[in-house]
Amino acid sequence: MSNTNYITGYRRQTKNPWPRLWAILIILLIIFLWIIISTPNPHTPQKPKPMSPPAKTPAIQTKVEAIIKAPVSAKTATAEKSSVLQQTLNLLGRNNAPENQPNHQKVLEAAITNALYSGTMPNFNITQFSARTQRIYYYTKIQTNQVPATVYHVWYTPKGEVASTVPLNLTGTNSSTYSYHTVDAEEVGTWKVLTRDSHQQILHSTSFVVENR
Repeated sequence: MSNTNYITGYRRQTKNPWPRLWAILIILLIIFLWIIISTPNPHTPQKPKPMSPPAKTPAIQTKVEAIIKAPVSAKTATAEKSSVLQQTLNLLGRNNAPENQPNHQKVLEAAITNALYSGTMPNFNITQFSARTQRIYYYTKIQTNQVPATVYHVWYTPKGEVASTVPLNLTGTNSSTYSYHTVDAEEVGTWKVLTRDSHQQILHSTSFVVENR
């Protein structure tokens, strides 16, 4: 038997670390998922909470009632001013007729003359003129119940033809108006001039004679 020495012993076996690592990873994953789920998403719109209206104090309520009543008071004041203005116009005679009443004119004064000064009533009315080229004037003072209004002076030749039609604007309840026509020397005979209203109703008619002398 040999004297060879033997060293006897044992080898320590190492444990497998992977199961423990997998357990740790799973736990960490669960914690991570829980954090994600429990944390609200800042991009998700959240419904605003309804706010209850503040209670109205007596002072604010009084101001609100005053604002609501203000337009009514303004309309009432405007209606009262319109009524006063209407009464004033009626007293001044500028709007004596209701809206549904037709316009009415009346010739108060009329004259034919060969001269007119400042558009006033001539001192004399001429009915006969000598045959020569001249201006002949037709003056009228007209009363109307509505202004503004329009009347017409219509001049007729001795042959019955319309020589001219002159529109005249009435700007007052009593308006002085006139027109003229230039008569040639050969236009002898009886001329006629009419005053018509806007409905072609005759308000006044006059005539004059141009003759050779």
